[in-house]
Amino acid sequence: RGPRRPTTHRCSFCPYSSVLTTALACHERTHTGNKPFSCRYCKKLFKQNHHLRNHERIHTGKKPFRCEICQQSFAQSSHLLHHQRMHTDERPFVCGECGSAFRRKDTLRVHERTHTGERPYTCETCGRDYADRSSLF
Repeated sequence: RGPRRPTTHRCSFCPYSSVLTTALACHERTHTGNKPFSCRYCKKLFKQNHHLRNHERIHTGKKPFRCEICQQSFAQSSHLLHHQRMHTDERPFVCGECGSAFRRKDTLRVHERTHTGERPYTCETCGRDYADRSSLF
């Protein structure tokens, strides 16, 4: 007898599977829309507990992620990562069409629309289409 193989748990809605029941439960909420985690301050609901924890920092003002270079603090680790790229000028997201490089993936996606002509955001007031959502405001 060798080591036991872990039991694989399968999603009820798609081919996804995991050996972790917690990972499967989290995944299945993407299908069901179930939001079992509630903010203690405003009662907003979340599918994942870590999204709730990130959200609650809006209310508490806690910023546990600190830049070692300039000491600026951030509420979310991803915001610290984006900030640190300002210091290092790291630009890991590269356009396959023209080679332009960007610090953030979302900035690359907006840039790529200059090549494709895609304008997925429509102004409800005037009906014009835009490549970037921020152009609507």
